[in-house]
Amino acid sequence: DGQVSEQNSSTSLFTTLAVPLALFQGKWSKTLARQCFETCLLMSRNRFEVVGTVLTGFLVTRFLALQPEENLLPSVRQDILPEAEEICQQAEAEYQQRFPESEDGGLKGKNALSGALRGLADKSFLPWLSEYANTFTRSEIRYPSQGFVLTLLPLALHCVLLPPKPDFASTLTHSLGNGRETEMLGALVGALAGALYGFDNIPAGWKSGLVNAKEIRLRAEGLSARRGEK
Repeated sequence: DGQVSEQNSSTSLFTTLAVPLALFQGKWSKTLARQCFETCLLMSRNRFEVVGTVLTGFLVTRFLALQPEENLLPSVRQDILPEAEEICQQAEAEYQQRFPESEDGGLKGKNALSGALRGLADKSFLPWLSEYANTFTRSEIRYPSQGFVLTLLPLALHCVLLPPKPDFASTLTHSLGNGRETEMLGALVGALAGALYGFDNIPAGWKSGLVNAKEIRLRAEGLSARRGEK
């Protein structure tokens, strides 16, 4: 087993650590799931952070795999939710096996994140999500956009699956209207929407601070080669 952090925060949103891993691998696999799981453990051993990181990796690769003509078709939305829930449950089971002593989320916390995804298809999802999350945390959750992984990650997926217009700019801008932890929410929505709509759909003015994809890949390959030499 790899190293495990002593930190147990559920508000740090280390879930975005899965994004470069998912982009580098390109498709979902048991290897990628393990990488997401172990990478998060380096930063936080919190149940929701670890499971959320695995879920984020899956969602990025799932959206990458969609063809342009498939983007956000009702049938696609119906497929993604149960798939995401299944991946979540697998990660939750793995976490429980590794850390049976964990008290994150209390007695009912074992399948809290997959349960949050199950409610995502409901029209009254947003007010329900806050109420649902309060079952698993001592801090009161009044808004889904608060910095709690159990609400922020499902909210990000909700924003991507049900945008006002099917494009990157509208999806990201609309999500930021939720306020509060806009940087964290924007990072999650930006990663998922970017995977869904592609680099070319990002407005030109927004790309000025981004490193190009070729350079990202070269850096990732360089890091991978160095690890192999040790």
